[in-house]
Amino acid sequence: MLVVGTVPMHNTRNADSDPVPYLLALGEENTWEISCGGRADEGVARLVMDFCRAMGPGLKAARPNRRLVVEGDYPDGISLVSAARLPSPSLPEETEEIRAQGLIRSFPGWSGVPARVPAAGTAKALHMRHLLMPIWDGCIESGGVPIHGALLDRLGNGVVLIGRSGAGKTTCCRRLPKGWTVLGDDLAVLMPGVRNDYRAQPLPTWSAVASGTVQWPCRANTSVSLRALFLLDQSDNDEALPMGALQAAAAIHAAAQQALIAHGPRSHWRRGKRLERVLDTAIRIARSVPAYRLRVSLHGRFWEKIEEVLENGDSPLFRCETGEQKTA
Repeated sequence: MLVVGTVPMHNTRNADSDPVPYLLALGEENTWEISCGGRADEGVARLVMDFCRAMGPGLKAARPNRRLVVEGDYPDGISLVSAARLPSPSLPEETEEIRAQGLIRSFPGWSGVPARVPAAGTAKALHMRHLLMPIWDGCIESGGVPIHGALLDRLGNGVVLIGRSGAGKTTCCRRLPKGWTVLGDDLAVLMPGVRNDYRAQPLPTWSAVASGTVQWPCRANTSVSLRALFLLDQSDNDEALPMGALQAAAAIHAAAQQALIAHGPRSHWRRGKRLERVLDTAIRIARSVPAYRLRVSLHGRFWEKIEEVLENGDSPLFRCETGEQKTA
């Protein structure tokens, strides 16, 4: 269904968090205003507030070009309406194309939330994941992609650890020494930058939000330059082995699919050109950002292998910025 017009909104304020509307910038082309619609009940308003609080501080001043409005009755009648403001040469002001996403319900067979999380927390985490569906659509349209992985920062260099569930991403995050910053241990979004590079931003670990066990508070509006990706392997020794572009693209695509199917039914992500765009983006990232198979032992210093990659300037982006000159 396609509706053209505007959606009435109201503000919600809580003493412990930023007000709604909430401003979220993902990349250069996606600045979202997230708010409640005029037909949102108290449960929906609380859901949106908790969602925005989990995302971390919102932008204080920004001109949004996309809008996400949440309304309906919690928990069974939640609906999303997303809008993209489109400039029109024939109109003095921007118009809005508004797409109704339809009702959001609990889809049987998927949740991505561990069984140990209480039922009420599971439902909340599930609905919070749903709120990201139109945001992911906007990112994919703009050449970005969500990815299931841990996002780390080392002196301004962004590193993403990917791998199947249980590969050790969170364990690696816990073992990092001083000088490393964990931005997120479960979910990130990769967006094209202004210099033909990619930037990475963290998203919340929804199961931790639901269970109240958040270890690394999310700051979704924080971005770092993506310098390398590492596919985790458990091993007896610590080692970083370069991956070919084809292997890297496959690993990135798999991590993207893991993120997407945890935030909506598989059928949604297979519609239209989403599958093709996600694959194309995975290939572009694999060609631009170096990828490694990182073998991690139980007690070794795996982070030193990552530091060697960063310090040796193996990233093609690094060599470009320094005129092909590597530094130790």
